[in-house]
This record gives sequence, C-alpha cells and structure tokens, in this order.
Amino acid sequence: MKRHSVFVSDAAHQDLRDIVEFISKDNPSHAQHWLDQTLEALESPSIFPGRCPSAPEQSLFSGEMRHLILSPYRVIFRIDALTVTILRVRHAARRPARE
Repeated sequence: MKRHSVFVSDAAHQDLRDIVEFISKDNPSHAQHWLDQTLEALESPSIFPGRCPSAPEQSLFSGEMRHLILSPYRVIFRIDALTVTILRVRHAARRPARE
C-alpha cells in the first residue's frame, strides 16, 4: 500500500489558526480539542486519498482536487503523485474556494 506524504499549505495553516481563534472566543478548551482532532484527521488522506469525493473547486484548479468532510468544515486538498497538499480548511456553508 503506497502512502502519500501530506503537506499543509500556508493558507490552510492560516485557516486553522482563524478557526481556533473563533472557537476559542466561546470555548477555549474545545478549540484545542478541535485542533487536535483536525490535525490527526489531516493525515487521513495519506492513505487512499481518492476515497474522498471530488471538490466543487475541481474545475478551477489543475490537478486532482478532493475534499474531506470534518463537519462543519471541509478540508480541500490536491493529489499529486505521492503528495497530498492540504490547500484550505473552510466552513462547509461557505461558497467553494476561489484560491
């Protein structure tokens, strides 16, 4: 079984910081718990990344775009050879990403 390496983009890191800051306003301990679970889940696409559905953003970007649902968020990633690049972490209610 081949395993993909996972790279988290600067934009996705910023998304995570913004989400943690938002959650922390109401519940700081839950924010840390959410972050721990999310960071663990970000490794999930390293094995069989194609199991995740195509992202709505697929037509806007080159490469194979997929998303992992971590309700209420979507982890948008691109698959290249043996690398999965996490591009964004967005609330599922938001419109598809343009960047």
